[in-house]
Amino acid sequence: MGRRIDRLAPALALGDEYRSFLKHKADQGAFRDALMRFQGAVEESDDRLGHNAMAAMVPVTHDFADGQYIRQMDMAAGTIVVGHIHARNHPYFITKGDLSIITEQDGEQRIQAPHNGITLAGTKRILYAHEDSTLITVHRTDNLDVNEIEREVLAKSFDDLELTPMQTEHIEALINKIGESK
Repeated sequence: MGRRIDRLAPALALGDEYRSFLKHKADQGAFRDALMRFQGAVEESDDRLGHNAMAAMVPVTHDFADGQYIRQMDMAAGTIVVGHIHARNHPYFITKGDLSIITEQDGEQRIQAPHNGITLAGTKRILYAHEDSTLITVHRTDNLDVNEIEREVLAKSFDDLELTPMQTEHIEALINKIGESK
């Protein structure tokens, strides 16, 4: 009897890990749904203000250097921005200001300049500028057309994301545990 329980231990542990994984996916889905509803409300508000008013409140500039696209967004104090879904990992820099940033990965953080970090593929942010702030992202591309670059580095939806080896690591660990329990 004791030997059978020993053989089942990896499968039982896998069950706990599987339940944890399913809970994470459900929480992730709920966060993404709420984020998309919030984005809809912000876009509805933007529609009432008009594109020119929003462009004046959050001007974006574009620069290029040796296979890199540099995007600078200047946010006026009190501005809320819902970012795009990033399809690739890339660096970002907060060079000025004080931002509250909400992401699925990190929850809510308040970050003051100077700050730098890495945006992971699949990230979508809500940003609130407590004071005038500047956010810069850098993307690897040989393209020089901003619309083409956006199609290259952004995802239209979470369903459009492709899993990378780093993102599939957890799934591979589950598969290995299943193999061990046989």
